[in-house]
Amino acid sequence: MKKILLCLTILVSASYVNAQENIPVFDDPMPTMPNIGRQAEPLDKLVLTPNPLPEVEISLSKQKKQQNIDLTAQQKPEVVEVPESKEFARSEPLSIRKPTEVKEIKRVPAEVVAESDSVKDAQAQVDAYAQEMKVAETEVKTSSEVTTQSASVSVSGNIGGTLMQSPEVLEGLFGKTHDVRGFEVAGIALGMTPEEVADIAKMMGYKRTEIRYGIPMYRSAFYEQNCRDRRIHVLNDVRECIEKQADRDRVKYVSSMTFAKPKTKEYLRVLFTTYATDNQAFKIYYESEGDNSLTMTQRNLAKQLRRKDMFWRMMFENYGLPDDSELILWGNPDKAYMQAVMTGSAYNAYIVLEDKEIQDEDYFVAEDEREFLNYRNPFTFAPDVIGE
Repeated sequence: MKKILLCLTILVSASYVNAQENIPVFDDPMPTMPNIGRQAEPLDKLVLTPNPLPEVEISLSKQKKQQNIDLTAQQKPEVVEVPESKEFARSEPLSIRKPTEVKEIKRVPAEVVAESDSVKDAQAQVDAYAQEMKVAETEVKTSSEVTTQSASVSVSGNIGGTLMQSPEVLEGLFGKTHDVRGFEVAGIALGMTPEEVADIAKMMGYKRTEIRYGIPMYRSAFYEQNCRDRRIHVLNDVRECIEKQADRDRVKYVSSMTFAKPKTKEYLRVLFTTYATDNQAFKIYYESEGDNSLTMTQRNLAKQLRRKDMFWRMMFENYGLPDDSELILWGNPDKAYMQAVMTGSAYNAYIVLEDKEIQDEDYFVAEDEREFLNYRNPFTFAPDVIGE
């Protein structure tokens, strides 16, 4: 216990020892405020070693001056005087940059340029050239209009110096097309009657498989209205009523005939007009089926290619080269034409021979006959002058 009290007494009576703060490591004076900020003065030199060691200084003033001199020499642009014209007056000077140097363009006042005789002469030449171009353009337009009127060519525009001409003018440039009305497919031609077609098809080895009859469009509508007025509404009865009236007036005609040759897998179908245009053939279909059972062997491929070569060789030898090589078309598609196609892996061949002018004529003649058909007038709000 005595030992403990003795230790406490020694600790209490011991004097306090305070550590000294900010003990300088070297003999330098007390540091001042850091030289930073916008108001700080630039340093002239930099000391790298403390006092006990020999001073090692780096002078900053000379290096800074040297850098300023180098930057000034590099960035100093060359001045090039360029006269400013009135047409291209600019609000700011132009800068022309190069890979190694930058040039500044010094503008010249517009008053000085305006007083220059060379600029005035250049402007006068430009005005004269523009006037000559206007006169030349007017002459070209006038001559093109005269040429267009004399040649009866409809001009839609002058693009790149090429005039858009009508088909009538172009037809004379490229020659006449084939007259397909003289062509025959399996001995059958356009304009033949059903009797002639049947006889020729039989001679060529074809057998008739179907025949269809038709009634002119306006006649069929007139007969149907008569049947409805008689209280006939069942479709089969209406159809029978229409056919009886057509047989009575003798307006029923052969509308189509179909023929087949089973041995060679060839088929024909012929369409006819009404009796208004003498019941003529206006469209002929031809079809030849290939062998779909052939597999993709070397021998079967040779057969298919031989079939293709024989078909096109026969077409070109009999009808000549087509007028349209892309569509393989002879004649004029707006009037009368013939077109051939071969498609499919079996190389099925198709030929179409058609006369559109006969169809148009048949339609207009049937339209004229409509005026002689007396329909019942469904309106009774006024006297029926036509019926009287």
